[in-house]
Amino acid sequence: MNRNVISKRFMDVVQELNISNEDIKSQLKIDKNLKSHIKTGKQNVSLDKIYALCEAYEEVNVDYIITGKGKMLKEDSTKDEISQTPTKGSIPYFENLPVSAGRSEMIETKESPTGWIDLPGIYAKWLFPVVGFSMQPEINSGDTVGVVPVDKWDMVDPDKTYLIVTNDDRMIKHLAIDEKDDEILWCISPNYPKFPIRKEDIKAVYRVTFHGRIL
Repeated sequence: MNRNVISKRFMDVVQELNISNEDIKSQLKIDKNLKSHIKTGKQNVSLDKIYALCEAYEEVNVDYIITGKGKMLKEDSTKDEISQTPTKGSIPYFENLPVSAGRSEMIETKESPTGWIDLPGIYAKWLFPVVGFSMQPEINSGDTVGVVPVDKWDMVDPDKTYLIVTNDDRMIKHLAIDEKDDEILWCISPNYPKFPIRKEDIKAVYRVTFHGRIL
């Protein structure tokens, strides 16, 4: 068993899923230093980290990581629900741009949607798959979220759920305005300690109007 090759495949899967540093730390107990050491080959990934990844993200094919056999991710039956032709009321779905992950160019991308999904009664501008468990049990990994842009952040509602895009990350959180400094927003989720973020560091905010399984 070549542990260096396994570690590389492990990191390839992490990159493919676009898992955020926040979720890597909270779910897999891998901090930035350990992530860097695994990525550069200074340290090999342990089996417990591999199994933690597969437990957190059911779409991961453990055989691929350990043996290199098969595809990186299991086949997704969601594709049966996706139309390649837009219809009236259908919503564009971006399968390759999961939220709660680590790239800030998600909404700004010029990438074409994977397809369109018809969700009667749901108002959303875009649909994205979810990775990560910081919002569980409200929103689970494997769910789909629909979002709409928020023009003003002055009156965020803590009871609503938002997608926040910064230079370094994108996250699904509840938001609350700091009691002493209205230039600070608090990011709140059930399974992760709340933390502050300055409005000037935010590139965009979107309100989650739908979440759930679309199968």
